[in-house]
Amino acid sequence: MKKTPGLKRNPKTGKLEAKFNKAYMNQSLQTWLDKKKLTYEELEDAYLVQTPEGKWLIEVDYEKRGKKQTFNSKMYSLIKRMDPDIAKYSILMESKISSKQEWKQLSDYMKSRLGISLIFVNHQGKVKEYR
Repeated sequence: MKKTPGLKRNPKTGKLEAKFNKAYMNQSLQTWLDKKKLTYEELEDAYLVQTPEGKWLIEVDYEKRGKKQTFNSKMYSLIKRMDPDIAKYSILMESKISSKQEWKQLSDYMKSRLGISLIFVNHQGKVKEYR
């Protein structure tokens, strides 16, 4: 089995469990982008991806010490970074039902107008984009 950063075997259950640290999130995203044959540049906590439609900025949200950011503060952080040279924005985060529900509450018009999406990573390293 290929060694994946952030994946550890639970000694009690024997199942692999993910720790959504920076290495795990970055590797999951890079694998996904490579499968899509997209070129990207890794920034400090984000990726700048070249697509046929233009530049795509993906912020990486990973487990950090201290107080966790709310979904709203993550969205606000992304909106503050908006730039006329970038066509699309996304946040890569751990797949959680609560985040998906909050995402669904936002209007499709607003998401389309701002060019934003969410990209979720599950505990198996699978990546899925929600628009």
